[in-house]
Amino acid sequence: MRPLAPGLMPSTVDDWGLDSHISHQCFLRKLEVINKKLNEHLRKQRWPKLTHVDVGGAVLQLPIKPEALLASKIPSVQADLAYLAGVFDGDGCVSPTADIHISSCRLIVGQVASNIPILLAFLCRFGGSIAVGNPGKGCRRPQVQWTACGSRARAVASELYEHSLVKREQLEIATNWPECRSRRMKYAARLKDLKRSAPNITRRVICWPYFTGFFDAEGCIVVSPLNRNVRVQVSQRDVPILISMQSFLLHELPAGSHVAVRKSSQFGHILEVSSRKAVLYILEKMVANRLLLKRVTAEHVLDSIGSSLAVLRGAEPLVKGNQALFRKLDAEGCFRASKIKRLQDKCRCARIRGHLLTVSELQNQLTDAKLEHAILNAMTRIKQLRSEIAKLRSQARHIPTKVFQWP
Repeated sequence: MRPLAPGLMPSTVDDWGLDSHISHQCFLRKLEVINKKLNEHLRKQRWPKLTHVDVGGAVLQLPIKPEALLASKIPSVQADLAYLAGVFDGDGCVSPTADIHISSCRLIVGQVASNIPILLAFLCRFGGSIAVGNPGKGCRRPQVQWTACGSRARAVASELYEHSLVKREQLEIATNWPECRSRRMKYAARLKDLKRSAPNITRRVICWPYFTGFFDAEGCIVVSPLNRNVRVQVSQRDVPILISMQSFLLHELPAGSHVAVRKSSQFGHILEVSSRKAVLYILEKMVANRLLLKRVTAEHVLDSIGSSLAVLRGAEPLVKGNQALFRKLDAEGCFRASKIKRLQDKCRCARIRGHLLTVSELQNQLTDAKLEHAILNAMTRIKQLRSEIAKLRSQARHIPTKVFQWP
């Protein structure tokens, strides 16, 4: 094996506690096996039973009813109806009841427990209740859900219908849920078909409150690990709603702004805005329209856009769930990624100028740098996975119930 360039990667007995002649590629494969086994082990770890949530210093027992909010004297969470329609289009669900006669339908909005303010906004505006949804396992944190049933669900659906785009037809079905059992069965089948197919968006009028709500449900603020570039993204399985939002943003943003809609192997499709001027304009507009869940991160980006990369990336984990916990680069990882990017740029320039010897030398350095980056990232993920498993085990042993706190 060609020896690695000096200083690129630890390879001594003291640094790794291994035979100095070990193949680094072999070592990387071993690390990947360890990562895979730890991930499998983490997926089996259950979170403690969720019974309470902490909102503004007041501990509320689940399930939460409107009267519990009044008794706790928690300030009501106010939200525009168009904002709530955007949230529902992103994270909401219209579902028939589970009884054999499908006597009514339910409206459901699910969130991880730390995102309960959105559900409190639905509870304050429409009533219903907030209860435990998914108990949580591994990287998937416990979830809670707001639910409205029966006549209340019909009333809520009629209000959300006026502003909805993605789930407009589903809300229309909920509003007109029939008394006849045979028709209910037909409507239930239609709901099932609508969930599988792309929405037919005939109304293309989007406002900032709606966009803000949809972004709180399905959006993301991404800071590049290589530079201070900030991107605003909205992910969705189906492309029609993203095309409508693209048209809305192009009309609202300064002239010359670029708004792209592209395919993504992970999410289906992504709407992305990457130019700094346009991103800052969008964040300012959403903050002004009562952005709720991602407000802290948006304000952080607006306040620190001229600061260093380390400061700017400081709030990024607030945007994402635990699924991205082990994919984010630490400060050293960002430095290595930046170094790889510079080597790639040098190699490209040398190739254009015809400096073949320089290209060969740079490619060797690039191969070494990528191998170093992969090994050290794998070692960091192993450390994080072990820490997360130990934390969940400790909670399961010592904490019979779980209290989530909203900052």
